[in-house]
Amino acid sequence: MIFISRNDLDKLIDFDEVLEKTKKAYMLFSKGKTVTPPFTVFTIPESKGSVHFKCGYVQGDSYFAMKYSGAFYGNEKLGLSNFLGLFVVFNAKTGEVEAVIDDKGYLTDYRTAVAGAIATSSMANKNSKTVAMIGTGVQARMQLFALMNVMEIDTLKVWGRSNKNVKQYVKEVKEKYPDLKIIECKTAKDAVSDADIVYTVTYSKEPIIKAEWLKKGAHITAIGACEPHMQELDEKIFLLANTICVDSKLACFDNGELHHAVNKNCVKLNDVLELGEFLAKPKPRKETDITVCDLVGVGFQDATIANAVMKKYKKLKK
Repeated sequence: MIFISRNDLDKLIDFDEVLEKTKKAYMLFSKGKTVTPPFTVFTIPESKGSVHFKCGYVQGDSYFAMKYSGAFYGNEKLGLSNFLGLFVVFNAKTGEVEAVIDDKGYLTDYRTAVAGAIATSSMANKNSKTVAMIGTGVQARMQLFALMNVMEIDTLKVWGRSNKNVKQYVKEVKEKYPDLKIIECKTAKDAVSDADIVYTVTYSKEPIIKAEWLKKGAHITAIGACEPHMQELDEKIFLLANTICVDSKLACFDNGELHHAVNKNCVKLNDVLELGEFLAKPKPRKETDITVCDLVGVGFQDATIANAVMKKYKKLKK
């Protein structure tokens, strides 16, 4: 059995390869050619812990995977990371454990960023130049990294609840992307108002983005709200949207943004496409269309990135 640490992963992930594998996996998922059981989510109130277990398999892959990811918000006071993660990778033919990947949550962050890049580059206007980032955490960094690999963006508008965190985020982004124009916004409305693309990457329990703030032609990729009680988008946004995509209809009817909109009759289920369906047959887009993609994360994504890591590991070992 192989043990792979977080420090090993940087040399075991190729962005372009993971991107292409994930695109194919989304389309296979929507065709029913993956095994993706419902995921398990629960909380541990005493330690402010949020626990996720997901697993999956994509037909034709060498491995299936089971993933634990956790967010324990009291860890920071103990000098520990708030975010944790572990993958167990199994041989798809024999069922034997092939590897344990102590990723510390990195693979989850990475595959989530890749999903965001796929959704945004596929659904947003091709001439989009200005991005609003609502949030300043790990995904605010990872989503920007992935997006910059697939689209030519020249302006980033940032808003977060903590001014200190905004300034730290801006500092890091300037160091990594010196040619990118960065605007610190005092309100979420300021960030969103003129943005071609909007990312929401918070753990908010109530809507942050209002429908009337969006410009014609805007695209939203909603990442943060991945549990039933979380919400970043005003439900009325779904009334404005010309195209609505989700990673999984089954998962999003119970979690994230879509299920709030469904519960308040702001969207009809028949009007929602899975991202895999959209990738297989893109819906024509007018310049003025508003589009939304709601991503809560699905087990086949974890299996896909685990397979990519294992393939690279075996190659380097040879």
